[in-house]
Amino acid sequence: MVSSSRAVSNDENVNPLHSVRRHHDTNARRQRRRLQSTNLNAPARSLNATREAARRGSRATPAHQLAPPTQIPAQHTPSLPAELCRPPFCPISDAAFDYIGPSLKGIPAVFIQRVIHDEGKDLFASACQTVTHIPTGEVPLEMDVVINNVSVDPPTHVVAVYSRSSSLQNRPVSLHPIHQLFLAANCAHLPPLPASRVETPELPGSIVTLPVVPLIFERPETFNILVEYLYTHNQENLQRALLPLAAFGSIPPPAKLARELVRTCPTVTLQMTRYRLYALYGIVTTLGVFDQPLWRMMEVAWQVLRDALTNQATLNS
Repeated sequence: MVSSSRAVSNDENVNPLHSVRRHHDTNARRQRRRLQSTNLNAPARSLNATREAARRGSRATPAHQLAPPTQIPAQHTPSLPAELCRPPFCPISDAAFDYIGPSLKGIPAVFIQRVIHDEGKDLFASACQTVTHIPTGEVPLEMDVVINNVSVDPPTHVVAVYSRSSSLQNRPVSLHPIHQLFLAANCAHLPPLPASRVETPELPGSIVTLPVVPLIFERPETFNILVEYLYTHNQENLQRALLPLAAFGSIPPPAKLARELVRTCPTVTLQMTRYRLYALYGIVTTLGVFDQPLWRMMEVAWQVLRDALTNQATLNS
């Protein structure tokens, strides 16, 4: 296996967005040239708090695929709201990208969001093909990963996601290779990430070293759903991840879907799916993700599940 972890200098930045050529406005083209002079993996400011949180990481458990929702005993079942309330809107600041690289300074956030949206599917494939090695002890501050896709920029960080409810000694962690621009462009409440200096290796199977970013949520098992959506913005995949739709080829309208779920799903499945959706809602609000299609999809799924459960309760009464 080839090792490739040489740091790149500011003068050696690699263009990760070279395939974006569709903008014709003169000012935007100038901004694109500035953006293309910056590596997605340019240095960032380290945070002492982030590093200290990483030091408190615990023994890792493989969790790269979303686990099915755990059934909650009736006596411990939390009450859920009738509606998913949206928090006050917080826009992504243009300054949120300044720490990633000096040549990003002054480029509007909306332009960066549009560029990485165009590149999202390819970069998501790169992140999915990146192999992490589960540590046998505490999660380190940095981690070696295997880069199998060298056609696009590799991930810049490994996000270590913990559950707040677990004890520190036995807290499982799931590891998610990710590109920092996708977090910076979508998560208004996320602080700057630790520095990352990595270039695209020449050969598949090369090893690079990435900084680890710890994130803690009440119920982190839906983090994968959010990551995939932020990269791909695939709304059908999102809807199928939020609802039990294995029995459906095409997805019917919400009112009909609620009736069909009564016929195809037991009550416990609908209840646990609703808890999982509420877990995603908690992650989205914690990170400050204000993507409108994402919110609309979560709200529709919430209403469908609520109506299906109401219909089932009426039939069983």
